[in-house]
Amino acid sequence: MRLPVKFTTLGDEIAIEEREVDGLGCFDTATGAIAIHPAQHPVGKLITLVHEAMHVGESTLGFEIDHDYIEGAAFGVAAILIEAGAIEGLTSDDLRAFIREQQKGAE
Repeated sequence: MRLPVKFTTLGDEIAIEEREVDGLGCFDTATGAIAIHPAQHPVGKLITLVHEAMHVGESTLGFEIDHDYIEGAAFGVAAILIEAGAIEGLTSDDLRAFIREQQKGAE
């Protein structure tokens, strides 16, 4: 993932950047920036980006999405993108390594 980048959603510019934050990432509604913690596995960064993009959607559209749904959907969307070869530099092997890492951490 090449960061920083910017995109526009319904007229609002959203910046995506890597920087130290509490937790894995955040969407700052005041600045319109998504911050992703740099000390994550590359697959984790993608999952965090999708997760925070859903929070952008909440803010832009003015409704709340159940946070458990966001967690699961972010993983699922990231996995599909990786498996489809849509994310340059991330492979199925990277995804499996990330999953193993997460499972070991949960033990």
